[in-house]
Amino acid sequence: MKILSLLIMIIVMLPFGLNIWVSNNLKPMSDEKGKIINVTIPKGSSVRRIGNILEQKRLIRDSFFFRYYVMYLDVEKALKYGNYKLDISEDVDSLIEKLKAGNQEKIVLKVIPGDMPQTVIRKIAKLKFIKKSTKEIAAILQAKNIRIGKNALIVGAVPFIRPDTYHLNSTMKLDDVIDFITRERIKLVDNSREVFEKKTDKKLNSKAILEKIILASIVQKEGRDRKERFLISSVFTNRLNRRIRLESCATINYILWKDNIKRSKLTFADLKIKSPYNSYANYGLPPEIISIPSDDSIEAAFFPDKTKYLYFVLQSKGEHHFSKTLAEHNKYKRIYKRDLRKLKNAKKKQK
Repeated sequence: MKILSLLIMIIVMLPFGLNIWVSNNLKPMSDEKGKIINVTIPKGSSVRRIGNILEQKRLIRDSFFFRYYVMYLDVEKALKYGNYKLDISEDVDSLIEKLKAGNQEKIVLKVIPGDMPQTVIRKIAKLKFIKKSTKEIAAILQAKNIRIGKNALIVGAVPFIRPDTYHLNSTMKLDDVIDFITRERIKLVDNSREVFEKKTDKKLNSKAILEKIILASIVQKEGRDRKERFLISSVFTNRLNRRIRLESCATINYILWKDNIKRSKLTFADLKIKSPYNSYANYGLPPEIISIPSDDSIEAAFFPDKTKYLYFVLQSKGEHHFSKTLAEHNKYKRIYKRDLRKLKNAKKKQK
């Protein structure tokens, strides 16, 4: 009789005990809000593995309960991998909803128009999930094949990095990041090539396409806005066609920057630096891009304004003056220097 009574009591109490067990396991681990736990759910993780990860991070009490609760809800296939920031005060239902929604932590990579290529490589290396040195990243970028159209194959992905703010996640590999930050630039260059070939009836090979991007990288550093970039591109295009040195200060600044030399003003000695990037000493374009060009600069390199300008010089208000002759160019150089002296003298008087 005693055994029978005990069995009856267990049967009667079992639903109450099960209810308490379920209720307890659904509760948050803490009432303390704002305590964030970083959690990475690897790609291809099973529900069992996800439960174990959450239990190890002390976000749930029982991975066994979590697994069967997810199965009960029929959401096993809805849980997404990724990098999450989860609050310890969230209950199991809230955690499941976040894993279903894919509320992944977003990692930002910001590429600014005019960034030096080496600067972008360093930015990529600083991404915690990349785990590669700047040298390794540079080598991988250098070896990447980029196809433009049917016939042009360019080795090296750096010229195709597009300025933008990119939202990444820690599950991405370096190849994924490279594809992500070059995809739109490849489309733009290919479209520009196609339009150029239709307008001119000239085919651009790999070398010619790369030269357009190198030109765009110089235009980016020299031009203040869209209008000026198309004019500056016309100057450089005219000089290239007439085999006149580009004489771009941007190329000298790039050499100095690479050598970690800072100048407020270039010297005559700087203009004589022996380097393939020195457009004062060498004819033609540098061997590689000197900056990450904007879309405007790419467009300007492919489709410069049609002018006879061969020179441009900065003026006191920040704009450039464009000239067809050296005499006119020198005149506006003198005006710029005169205005600069007046400005300095006015500042001295104010002090």
